[in-house]
Order: sequence, then C-alpha cells, then structure tokens
Amino acid sequence: MKLFMSASLAEKQRYVENDERRIREEQQQQMQQQMQQQQEQIQANMQNAQAEREFKDMLNQRDNETKVMVAEINSQAEMAVL
Repeated sequence: MKLFMSASLAEKQRYVENDERRIREEQQQQMQQQMQQQQEQIQANMQNAQAEREFKDMLNQRDNETKVMVAEINSQAEMAVL
C-alpha cells in the first residue's frame, strides 16, 4: 500500500528493494530450517542403525554363549556316560 501512496520514485524503489530483501531472507531461513531438519533426520537414522547393529551383536553374543553352554553340557553328559 505504501508503494502506491509514495510520491517519489526513489522511495518506491526502496520499498521494492526492501520487500525483495525480506523475501530473500525468509527463503534463506526456510532453506536453513529444511537443511537442519534433514540433518537431524539423517542423525536419527544413523543412531537407529547403530542401535540395531548393537542389538543384533548382543543377540549374536547370547546365541554364541548358549551354543558354548550346550556343547559343555553335552561334553559333560558324554563323560558321565563313560
């Protein structure tokens, strides 16, 4: 509205330039927010993947321990039979 009420061309030009600058700044802010959200999502995905690897490793270790125990029990049982 100020643009149409302004009398001088220089003043109109300043309004337009200020609006363009404001729009560029808002776009830049939006881009930065999007990039931050993407980075946060990537970080969350990486943490989830790490947690999943650690969980699978823990399950594998338990499975190995169980197999060792079963083998020891079978060995002891065979020796008891002899």
